[in-house]
This record gives sequence, C-alpha cells and structure tokens, in this order.
Amino acid sequence: MGRNFEPEAARAEIRGRMAANDAALVKVRERHEALALDVALGNAQQTELDALNAEEARLQRTAADLAGALAGVDKREAADLEAAAAAKHAADLAERERLLKVAHAASAKAADLVEKLAVVVGEAVEAERAAEVLGRAHGVNQRGVIGDDLARLMGARMFRHIPGLWHGSPNTGDEAAQRLKAV
Repeated sequence: MGRNFEPEAARAEIRGRMAANDAALVKVRERHEALALDVALGNAQQTELDALNAEEARLQRTAADLAGALAGVDKREAADLEAAAAAKHAADLAERERLLKVAHAASAKAADLVEKLAVVVGEAVEAERAAEVLGRAHGVNQRGVIGDDLARLMGARMFRHIPGLWHGSPNTGDEAAQRLKAV
C-alpha cells in the first residue's frame, strides 16, 4: 500500500505470471495423457494421476485468479483516473471561485475609480464648454476636444491592458494624451 500504484507495471507482472502459469498448465496436460495411459496399463499409481489432476486444478484456479487480478488492475486504474479527474475538477472550480473573487474585487475598485474619474472628466468638459461659450461670445470659434481626447485615451489604455476589448490602436491614446498634456 505504501508504494505508488503503477498499472502498466502491475499488468506486466501479472501477464508474466499468467504466461508462466499457462506454460506449466500445458506441461501438466501433456503429462496427463501419458500418465492416464500408464495408470490404465498398470505402469503408474492412481495417486500419481490424482496428484497431477490436483496440480492441474490448482493451475486453473491460479489462471482464474490472475485474470481476476488483471481485471482488478483495470478497475483500480479507472477508479484512480476518476478520482484524479474529480480532484482536478474540484481544484479547477476552486481556482475559478478564487479568480472570480479577484475579478469582483478589481471590478469594485475600478467602479470607484471610474466614478472619481467621471467627476474629474465632467469638470474638465464642463470648463471647456464654458470656455467655448465665452469664446464664441467674443468671436473665437474653437471647438473643444478634451472630451473626445479623454475618451480616446481611456479607450486606448483599456485596449492596451485588455486586448480585444475595444477596436482601435493604443497609438491614438498616445496622441490624445499628448494633446491633453499640452493644454
């Protein structure tokens, strides 16, 4: 029980014992015909034939036991594989739960950050719009781009960290960041 179970090694050992048992059984059967004739002719004792019959029966029981042992190896291997699959399944589910907890914690943190960011972005866009209104009142027509650039920058940064989430290129975010910082 202390050793690791190795099904292929167990099968090889059992098959080797089966082959030796089969070879012994063939020899007993070959000897049986000749001995039965000798007993019938009075050249051998019935006890010798009885002993040979007992040996043949023992070898046949051994053959059946070995076949049962071979089936037992298959059954144990199947049970071990099933247990390993069940353990992996349980471990995978536990890892899934752990990852979901990490994702939910990060999402909650991101939600808080997005709320704070939205307030700051709202202030920037509101100030830019107020500046546009004042500019138009004094004949300066310049459309604000802060809102658009912030949207590009956020999309590009999300794309950089979550490939496939948005279409686009991280480079558009770099250009938007340069414009925003130059303001």
